[in-house]
Amino acid sequence: MKEIIQQPHDLKELAQFIAKLNQNPSTHIGYAGDEQVEIHDTLMSDFSDLDPSSSFSVCYVDGQIIGAIGVDVDLSDESGEVWGPFIMEGTGYNLAERLWDELLVTLPTSINTFSFLIHKDNDPAQTFLTRKEARKCQSHIVLQATLAQKPEENIISMIFPYTASDFKAFNALHNALFPDTYFSAHTIINRLNQDRELLFAKDTSGEMKGYVYIEANPAHGEGSIEYIGVATQHRRKGLGKQLLTAALHHLFSYKSIQDISICVAKKNEAAISLYKRVGFKAISELEHYEIEK
Repeated sequence: MKEIIQQPHDLKELAQFIAKLNQNPSTHIGYAGDEQVEIHDTLMSDFSDLDPSSSFSVCYVDGQIIGAIGVDVDLSDESGEVWGPFIMEGTGYNLAERLWDELLVTLPTSINTFSFLIHKDNDPAQTFLTRKEARKCQSHIVLQATLAQKPEENIISMIFPYTASDFKAFNALHNALFPDTYFSAHTIINRLNQDRELLFAKDTSGEMKGYVYIEANPAHGEGSIEYIGVATQHRRKGLGKQLLTAALHHLFSYKSIQDISICVAKKNEAAISLYKRVGFKAISELEHYEIEK
């Protein structure tokens, strides 16, 4: 058998490989999806500030992919979200380390923080991260709601979209609520577009009381609530439910979207309880790790 590690030959082939492994909890990576077309679209149009091919290291044996790892690089905050390691079962732990070492050679030296989101049953990936002395952050629960569970319309008052003047207050609130998380405030702002929105609950004076960050993928009929949070002094006033309702109605306004997911810290039992009350159900558990240079 001839083994070679290099950049991917074909992104469609890579997407097929990732989709296959991501459908199995024992090889699942939280940052990637499990549908080949969606993954390929992301790689082609929404992956990394670098060329997608140069953002991956792939292992071929006799021309077939047996392992891959990539980084969705954000140059503005010198960080990257790691897609992988994707390693075929029975391949061995060392392949992940070799792929990682090869990839680091090609990435900008300015990237200081690498974030991983691993299914709790993905033992090979967690073994790799342990060997790399990665810092284990928080456990997360992924919950999902369907269109049939859409809450009744409520009057949503004082909910505003993001403007540049909001950044300072948003950055402070986001860091206070989610200190060890996978998207920084800078990353969220850089991701905003017509299908990704950041909404705020404010009072009459303009004070930021809470926010929700949502992503729609109408081409693939999916939506996600990435973050929802309320400042400590403004809790128990129904703001969380208002923000959640606003998010659900916005995402379900896309005719193609039939289900919505949210990833929340496992220790945040109050939030999980709120989501379940409006129809969300837990579908998986992920572990967040970081490697810093």
